[in-house]
Amino acid sequence: GNLNYCNDETCIGGVRANTTESLGSIIWNLERMEAPMMVDVKAALDAQVRAKDQDIRANAKLEASYAVMPSWRAESLRKEREAAAKIAADELFNAEQRVSQIITRSAVLRDTICKQAIVKVPKSAPPLRFVVPSAFTLWFGKTTNMSDVSPAFQFPDKFIMPGTAPEAPTEDQPNIFAFSFIYVEYTKNV
Repeated sequence: GNLNYCNDETCIGGVRANTTESLGSIIWNLERMEAPMMVDVKAALDAQVRAKDQDIRANAKLEASYAVMPSWRAESLRKEREAAAKIAADELFNAEQRVSQIITRSAVLRDTICKQAIVKVPKSAPPLRFVVPSAFTLWFGKTTNMSDVSPAFQFPDKFIMPGTAPEAPTEDQPNIFAFSFIYVEYTKNV
């Protein structure tokens, strides 16, 4: 269902799910939407279980081989293995951190470019739309009614200005102006 703005103690972050649908209908629709993903999720979980089982078996074989070695040699090999595992974990952490930083910098750059472009867009122009395949769809522009940006959101009345509102606040009307927006709809979770 649609999301509606709310400001009472029963909602979080000002958004509440559409209450015109019955709970059973909402759950049924969610299950119907998730059904195609279930095969992939089950396959991923099975792969995780197999990988963990293989890791347990490999560790058991190593410990069995250590049991027939002199204790000083077995301890030395364990320490070498622990050090290699720590290095691998640190490298993975650093690689994930670099990817996260690239994603963050890309989003900041995207938003900066959009903000600079919005300045040039007239209030009367339809929103500009850009599709980045397998990543996201981006809309930006100006509006006097934020609820018109996406049917997924319903903003409170303070986000609705008269259609004649100027693009920026003026001395005569400092509280009446058009809103700028950047709306990003992700198609891939990164």
